Amino acid sequence: MKKQIVAVLAAVFFAAVCVPTIFSADEKAVQKEDVASVIKTKCVGCHDIKRTCSEIGEADAKEWKKIVDRMKERGAKLDESEAAKVIEYLSGLKDSKPLCP
Repeated sequence: MKKQIVAVLAAVFFAAVCVPTIFSADEKAVQKEDVASVIKTKCVGCHDIKRTCSEIGEADAKEWKKIVDRMKERGAKLDESEAAKVIEYLSGLKDSKPLCP
């Protein structure tokens, strides 16, 4: 009986510790795909994706903020949340492969 209780407690502990981590990783992957989708739909409306891709790995978060703010002034339809996610995503890329063809 004690072995069964220990096994159940171990399983509950494992589920409590590991399952949120698994879902968190999946959620982050989905968020990155969502941000890439926002970039591909909202930025490419005015210019080719190659223009964005040419800055990846070159611009830091401060420079991406300037770029995104300038694009918003020119009519890019990004709310503050989307803009922040785009800036974080683009400044975190070291090369253009995840986003660019």
